[in-house]
Amino acid sequence: MLSVLIPVYDYHVGPLVRQLVAQLQPVDFPWEVRVYEDASPPGDSDFNAELRELADRVVYTVLVENHGRAAIRNRLAREARYENLIFLDADGAIPTGFITAYAPYLDSGKVVSGGRFYSEERSIPGDAFLHWLYGRKRESKPALVRSKQPYVGFQTNNFLAPKSLLLWQPFDEKAVGYGHEDTLWGWELKAKNIELLHIDNAVEHLGLEDHGTFLRKQERAVHNLRVLQESHPGLPSRLSSLASKVAMFKFALMPLLSILAPLARRRLDRTLPGSLYWLDLLKLYWFWRE
Repeated sequence: MLSVLIPVYDYHVGPLVRQLVAQLQPVDFPWEVRVYEDASPPGDSDFNAELRELADRVVYTVLVENHGRAAIRNRLAREARYENLIFLDADGAIPTGFITAYAPYLDSGKVVSGGRFYSEERSIPGDAFLHWLYGRKRESKPALVRSKQPYVGFQTNNFLAPKSLLLWQPFDEKAVGYGHEDTLWGWELKAKNIELLHIDNAVEHLGLEDHGTFLRKQERAVHNLRVLQESHPGLPSRLSSLASKVAMFKFALMPLLSILAPLARRRLDRTLPGSLYWLDLLKLYWFWRE
């Protein structure tokens, strides 16, 4: 009845899997957990060797070739044993009652997003503060807020969907770069009038990255957004909405942004920001530069 699917790249997923197994063992329906290691660097998959101890209910597979963020999820969906699929990112921690909260929607045919949240400030290392601040301000939203624009900013870190839907509407594997394959999938759900329901069943995001790594991934995500928008005109995002609002000032702003961008990057990389103002400027520059 339920397959929980977790793509992994270079992360110790054992604690999350054990949390899931503990919540799934009491249920009265068949289930499995599938963990696919997407060709992590040599030796890194050793983190997760402990999962083989759970082989009766946990399918742990180490892939030789890297599939990428879209293709690995499609493969997990194809090979899942059951019709109800919960996708989780490897770097999350589920709340008490996580499975119970999704249970009413099993076999409903709906796509259900549970959301994500970030821990309190006091526990955050200084070099991960920017990622934490971005997550708190841009990604941690209750269901009531997400439901106002249900398809905008869809995230694959924590959602339930029917296997039949994923087979009919898989993730676009042409989205090979980092970021926005989930944005595209959410947009395609809207285009096909597939209901996307939001509930409060948030998973804590633990995999915070240092400022340099976070900024590099943000830059790659902006590039990937532009690539996807070339093949999918009208693909919405918060960044493209901002760019549209100030488009009339682009040619006046670009010379200034080209000067400010290196300064903004150094500032974000070295200090603890109080807001995301400099990051927004930097991303706008990257977006227009493409």
